[in-house]
Amino acid sequence: MLLGFQWQAPFRDAARGANLTIITEGCTMGLLDQLKSLVSSAPDANLGRATITVYDKFGRQLEIERDEWRTHVLPQQLIDAHDDADALYAAIVGALEDGFVDDVLPATERLYEIDTNPERCHTVRGIALLQSGDLEGAGFVLSDYLERFGPSGVVLTNLAKLQAARGLEAQSEATLWLALSYDPNQENALLWYGSIHRERQGNEGLWQAIERVAELPGSWRPQLWLARNALERRELNEARRLYSHVLDQAADEPDVLMMISGDLGNNGYASEVLNIVGPVYEPHRHNPLAGLNLLRAHLQMGNLVEGQELLHELFALNRPDLRDRLFAISNEFGNLEQAEAVPQPTEDQPLAVELVTLERPIWLSGLHDPAWLFPADKGQGPEIAFLALANVTGAEQADPSVQREDDLGRLTRSLPMYLAESTWLRSGRRTCVVLPAVRGAGPVVSGQPWPEESIFHCAGDAPLAVSGSLDGSGDELRVELSLWDCTSRRRICQLDFSMTPDELGTTVQELDHEILEALEAASAAEGRDQDDRPGVEEMPLYLLCLGHSLTLSLVQSGVIRRDAMWGERNMYQAMLALVLEMPKALAPKLMFLGALAKGHDFGSLVYSEFKQPALQLIEDERDRNSPLYRLSPLFLKAFDMHRFGLRRDELLATAQGPFRAWLESLSEA
Repeated sequence: MLLGFQWQAPFRDAARGANLTIITEGCTMGLLDQLKSLVSSAPDANLGRATITVYDKFGRQLEIERDEWRTHVLPQQLIDAHDDADALYAAIVGALEDGFVDDVLPATERLYEIDTNPERCHTVRGIALLQSGDLEGAGFVLSDYLERFGPSGVVLTNLAKLQAARGLEAQSEATLWLALSYDPNQENALLWYGSIHRERQGNEGLWQAIERVAELPGSWRPQLWLARNALERRELNEARRLYSHVLDQAADEPDVLMMISGDLGNNGYASEVLNIVGPVYEPHRHNPLAGLNLLRAHLQMGNLVEGQELLHELFALNRPDLRDRLFAISNEFGNLEQAEAVPQPTEDQPLAVELVTLERPIWLSGLHDPAWLFPADKGQGPEIAFLALANVTGAEQADPSVQREDDLGRLTRSLPMYLAESTWLRSGRRTCVVLPAVRGAGPVVSGQPWPEESIFHCAGDAPLAVSGSLDGSGDELRVELSLWDCTSRRRICQLDFSMTPDELGTTVQELDHEILEALEAASAAEGRDQDDRPGVEEMPLYLLCLGHSLTLSLVQSGVIRRDAMWGERNMYQAMLALVLEMPKALAPKLMFLGALAKGHDFGSLVYSEFKQPALQLIEDERDRNSPLYRLSPLFLKAFDMHRFGLRRDELLATAQGPFRAWLESLSEA
């Protein structure tokens, strides 16, 4: 079933006195988009709920208690919008949707004074007065507009609701028809009119009423409903004819493309969604829910490339209220990618394995070699080499092949990467990580532990090495590590741990501690801010992000082909989640921002979807001597060349030595 289907049945009951008609034209959505989710079309979306949905500056969904919103947020909104008619109207509409009518009555009077759109300010004040029970006041406001400015469909509709509230049924129905004659495309008025006739004559009366409104000059919304009815009768050609009329008249109206795409999809016409709506839809102009429907149609039709292009455009809208749904669809496209056959080497193109050596934590890669950041050991070789682990799960080993990355395969790399960076940070010993890889395909996971000769060979000049394996064949995951003295070619010690998935964080910390003890290295952890390193709860996500960061680095360096990488969007999202889980730590910020810089370097489009949180992180850093602030020109270069130039010049004014050389190299890159 396609997403974005606005109504759950062929008819939504619009009983008299229910959803009041509010003008949406001229409503600036910027303020509400920042604070509230307006996905639902129902004006009473938050009524009956204990909380109001809001989004923070990083797009995280939060729930604020209604009383808290009413007491602290709404009053400030109204104060801030006091002299801005568009913003004030938006705040009032939001409050009416939330049921805070009494709180905005004074604001509707203020809008009445400053608004240059008389239809809008009269209507919203009339609605507020009617909702508050002041029928006389509402009648005066609505009648005042009609006397001064003449007929208006939306004003007359609300006047009809007022008459219905007074029990003047015949007069109300006559006014409702008059409202439709002036504007036959008011959804609430149309459905109310249909409801009246359905109560009298059933569904036949409903559709006869809709057809009568469709005969009025300038009508297009009734045709949308008639097309829905045609689709449910399997009369596709009739629906096409009606849609042609609607698109000629009202393709840019807010809900038109959403309803067309939703109705076609819900009736099984995915290809028609693409043929009818696809050529018209523009993400920056039209309802993004119609875009979700198009994405579903692309999925059903197997259109991987076209669908992902549209997915990127919708992500770039930076709509936090849609982000979860977009990620769900993104994962479905990822499943399509995974389902495609992975290219295998041929006999004349055998797998050629090479060694990739990481001499710094992965979150320092892709930063254009900032020698000024950790200059003490520059040019010195590693003391300890951590080798990628083997995955010995299963008694029989298959022939070498190219496969998609899985969780256990990723852990064979991310665990030694973590142990290497932790050893470096906590003991001061220089470390490296050695990973076998096939150029063009990616890292290699061995099914057998490293032979001793291979361990000493891969360790190079490092006097110590750590190797090991993972075994997931039992109920628990077994981790076996060995510390080697490469000079004497002997095993110093062996560590053996078993863990359940819930024990991953604890086990990794225990391994880290045991390795430091085996090295007889004094831990510097007590002198460090513990917020800077992942705790037990953050460890699984941290390890996941190390693996993702490695993948992006290997794409940047050409070890992995771009077309062989999948799940790029999820990689960035996981790193952003890590930043928010560890807000005081530097490494997650460098990992996330550095990953986006890598995406920029290898020509990705996906990285740009994370522009807003990236710039927010940079803006939040105010310490001009911090590593993040000094590195910020590199990150700004990926998003905003003007701000890049300003920040680079600001830092160049006082920069010296290696830092100055690094800044100057950014301009040349």
